[in-house]
Amino acid sequence: MYGRMQFADFVVSWALQSLSKSLQKVSDRRSETPGGLRCSDEKAIALTAERLLSLWQMAQWSVARLEQKAAQADLKTVIALCNQSRPPERQAAERLLERAEGKAALLLTDLLATLDPGPPTVDIREQLGTLLQAESERWRSYPALRQISEEALVDHGMLRAFEKANDLSRRLDRISDSSEGRSASGKRLQRAGRWVRHSVNHLELLRPALSEAGRTRRWHLNRLAAKLDDQWALERFARTAALFDLKPKASVRLDR
Repeated sequence: MYGRMQFADFVVSWALQSLSKSLQKVSDRRSETPGGLRCSDEKAIALTAERLLSLWQMAQWSVARLEQKAAQADLKTVIALCNQSRPPERQAAERLLERAEGKAALLLTDLLATLDPGPPTVDIREQLGTLLQAESERWRSYPALRQISEEALVDHGMLRAFEKANDLSRRLDRISDSSEGRSASGKRLQRAGRWVRHSVNHLELLRPALSEAGRTRRWHLNRLAAKLDDQWALERFARTAALFDLKPKASVRLDR
């Protein structure tokens, strides 16, 4: 998969290449959007930040906690900046509207109007550039990242993430199968989704060397992660909609 390169060196190289591509998108001034970045570029940069978070999770037992926390804070800010025009609750409402008809569609259209943040007033490229440069410098100059054993990365990182994802997903199954008819909280959905996404991102790192079974597992995990993200966004939207002064019939229609 990575020739004679040590696995830790391969991980660092992969991170630096991903960051370089994101920085190129940030520095590209051809975008005509008010916020300075194309929607596709924002999505790509947010995805890179999510994958880098998974690399830090993979290495967390072998790096300084302060270094990891600083990286996590910066990467989460990158994701928030890229997603500020389409927060999760808005994405959920848009997906519901695609299938809605009649009065339900009118209701969702009105709610979407209230959730519209409007066009961005600040070009976020400078902020993103600063954060991504700081992250690139971490991967370039923090020696511990190149000294992690393959065993630590695989056993304490990848396998631990998969076990956590499996355990948390089974807990969600038990909640949905309970006779009480409960639904999982947003916190549970978000936590399970985060660990499933870590596993997906780890397999993305290994994608060139995956067997057919590995590619199949990655496909199923990716589907599961997307479903959990959707459910979490719907839960966020439900909480937001509950804050509006909806008439009883409108509230019932929205619940359906």
